[in-house]
Amino acid sequence: RRVPELFAEPGLERGAGRIVSIAWPVSLQQALAQFALMVAYGIAAQLGVAQTAVLSVIANVTSLPIQTATGFGIAAATLVGHALGRESAAEARRWGWQVAAAASAVLAPVSLASLIVPDAVLALFLNDPAIVEMAVLPARIIGAGVCIDAFGRVLSFALRGAGATKLAAGVPFALHWVIQLPLMALVALQWRYGVTGMVVTEVGLAALESVVLALVWTTGFWAPRTAPPPSLDGDFHRIVVMGGAGAGKSTLARALGAAHGLEVIHMDRLVFGPKWRRRPDAEVIEDLRNLLGRDRWIVEGVYPFIW
Repeated sequence: RRVPELFAEPGLERGAGRIVSIAWPVSLQQALAQFALMVAYGIAAQLGVAQTAVLSVIANVTSLPIQTATGFGIAAATLVGHALGRESAAEARRWGWQVAAAASAVLAPVSLASLIVPDAVLALFLNDPAIVEMAVLPARIIGAGVCIDAFGRVLSFALRGAGATKLAAGVPFALHWVIQLPLMALVALQWRYGVTGMVVTEVGLAALESVVLALVWTTGFWAPRTAPPPSLDGDFHRIVVMGGAGAGKSTLARALGAAHGLEVIHMDRLVFGPKWRRRPDAEVIEDLRNLLGRDRWIVEGVYPFIW
């Protein structure tokens, strides 16, 4: 809400539509993913307390691989954006493959543990022998899909780093809501395969998602075509540069600043002090307010507490 206050300039609000168009697909997909998990628990609840307990444990077992893959995915998005900022689509493509492969390799021990010694893994969460026995097969199936899911998850983040957010969100949305949840209900309730059937469905569709995203990444159509530097006709004296991490905001800001005689304000230098220690938000906002009080400037950087 500080945009109108800090960056007050006629016509600036027109850019908000672009910000929203980039952000809403992933935001909506993440929200619906959590709701889909609630629906899955609702399906399991109809199978009884024991089956619901098994599903809950499986969710706990998968939380570590998911969080690990997400961390690799964020790294992939940054590296891809950085490469594309240098107009190197080939390097961006390599980063996507390499980070996805690295995530799968790091998670391979987790996969093997779930496959070979599922009882030991389940013992971390369960002490009822009957429920442990019930959960062994689902745990092994999940273990088989850990690396495959990580590979696809990282590629999804890589597409976000390339700016293809609608595609990165659309594929999992279609698989979850159009196929996975209805199929889970059918397999678990109608065909009576219970939580094991739900897990098989999830792993199978995760594999399908990884294949689809790998094919998309192979095509390279997500990479922006090389274009000449932007030409700004007129006396632009207040410019805001926004974009993903490593996308080239600083480079573009310096080029535009030199071309138009504008002071370049780097948000990173305001937010972080000596030894990269984070400064209090209130101090950053006050310093930024003073800098933006000048007549001519270009500011680059994206921080949630500002925007």
